[in-house]
Amino acid sequence: MSSDLRSRQDGGGEAPFIVTIDCSLGNEYDGRFAIRISAIFVIFIGSMFGCVVPLLLFRSSTSKSFTRRCFFAARFFGSGVIVATALIHLFAPAVAALYSPCLNPESAITQYAWPEGICLMAIFAMLFAELLASHYAVKADKRAAVQQAHGPDSNKHVTRTDSGGIIRSTDHETVPGDTFALQMTSLFILEFGIIFHSILIGLTLAVAGEEFIVLYIVLTFHQTFEGVGLGARLALISWPRGRAWMPYVLSAAYSLSTPIAIGVGLSVRQTFEPGSHLALVVSGVFDSISAGILLYTGLVQLIAYDFFMNGSAMMHATIGRKLGAFGWMCLGAGLMSLLGNWA
Repeated sequence: MSSDLRSRQDGGGEAPFIVTIDCSLGNEYDGRFAIRISAIFVIFIGSMFGCVVPLLLFRSSTSKSFTRRCFFAARFFGSGVIVATALIHLFAPAVAALYSPCLNPESAITQYAWPEGICLMAIFAMLFAELLASHYAVKADKRAAVQQAHGPDSNKHVTRTDSGGIIRSTDHETVPGDTFALQMTSLFILEFGIIFHSILIGLTLAVAGEEFIVLYIVLTFHQTFEGVGLGARLALISWPRGRAWMPYVLSAAYSLSTPIAIGVGLSVRQTFEPGSHLALVVSGVFDSISAGILLYTGLVQLIAYDFFMNGSAMMHATIGRKLGAFGWMCLGAGLMSLLGNWA
């Protein structure tokens, strides 16, 4: 299947030019099976490295000034990565997929600005979920305060605010259950958006044609940088005692998503059709959803919270520290945007 777009140049007598859009099905898989298998392991290592480094830096940042500075850089670099991923690596491909001329013109998906609409709905869904979770978290904190007032010796619970405004427990092994649930709600939604995107790019890499090597290199850096963004987010969660293993499990889940997708793509390399109507619709819809999730997370939960939330350390930081944080965000966003030129 192909589509011709014809137009006649001004001047009257010149021949029309024809733009042919290739809508043929199938994929561009061209062999090199062994090096494609290597991508499974290389991308897993890069992704896991990106996730775990911020976690380790945060654990040692309270005692060493160097690691504290490194975590500061990783944290704001990660915020920039998440916003750029939302716009460059998710929303732009969603627009390309759902506005593709290869889609069936009679399909409902072509009758409205669905990439923008789905992204907007995802943003409001994130706001609604956080609105409900925060409402019940505040009520739980009030109940905990009342219990503290009546039994300070039996229920000692002292909290402090860390450098990012995140509440952490210092004298007790747990944080209020609903507060933790609020953090988990936001985190699991974010992880869903990142993992689904990782699955799609893994499938794409598995059946890529002559551009495979360039895509391999780019996606290795892409997944590593995105891992830094996720790892910095995981490091700021108030993990209760007994659940300290959770950020590493979530890091592993993210790190395995692209390698598993590569394996699946290789197993169906003879039949997978990334340019089919169904594949374009599925990737476009889920990229739009993921873009809305990451856009809300990056702009509201990370950037706005870090810089403008009352009680956050950045509100009272020096102008040099604020500009430093802004510079690291720009670097993260810039590098991810640059990778989007090839990915």
